[in-house]
Amino acid sequence: MTTGDLNCPINIKSQDEIGTLASGFKMMRAAVRQQINSMHEQHSQLEETVAKRTQEYLDAKEQAEQSNQAKSRFLANMSHELRTPLNAVLGFSQLLQDSETDKNKRRYLEAISISGNSLLNVLNDILDLSKVDAGKMQLDIERVEIPTMCHELNMMFLQLSAQKDLNFKVTAHPDLTPPVLLDSNKLRQVLTNLISNAIKFTSQGSVSVYFDFKPHDDDSHLDIKIHVKDTGKGIPKESTRFNL
Repeated sequence: MTTGDLNCPINIKSQDEIGTLASGFKMMRAAVRQQINSMHEQHSQLEETVAKRTQEYLDAKEQAEQSNQAKSRFLANMSHELRTPLNAVLGFSQLLQDSETDKNKRRYLEAISISGNSLLNVLNDILDLSKVDAGKMQLDIERVEIPTMCHELNMMFLQLSAQKDLNFKVTAHPDLTPPVLLDSNKLRQVLTNLISNAIKFTSQGSVSVYFDFKPHDDDSHLDIKIHVKDTGKGIPKESTRFNL
């Protein structure tokens, strides 16, 4: 027993106290052996479970990687297929704009060009979805003139607001004329969504967008605050509360 051999025979030759003690050891040894066997069985089952779960994880990981690759290929193909005809539309609209003398027609062609370029930027950003998944999304900072952006937004929603007979205007603070550094594409996407919803849920009246700003003490940075207002039905207060 000192070697840990639980199979070592215990011979009981007497019925005295020594024999009783030996019988107790024999029973205790049987219980210990049963417990050890049970532990070995549980250990084997645990190893099988861990191996099964590990294989399931590896299979799920491989499937997810294949799905991401398929998604990236699809987005790349779709972006290419849409970009090609859109570039043709933009090219012909620019040709017409250069040759057209009528002011109204030139304005319509300008609206087509601005909206088309905005859509082209969206298509380019579709390819950035893979960067978002990889956590590598970056801002494309460039010099932007806010008055130019206001003009482009006005042209983009000119027809849509006119169809609903809404007074639509995008303006900026008169001192917000120097170029600022920001990601114009992403800002334009946010504003496009906000303005689209504002016009959609405004049946009469007006929709206005105003660029305001507050300079920092060092004069090298400023906070731009954009107000989007409409005379629509608005959003109920209970719908603006979020439980985090």
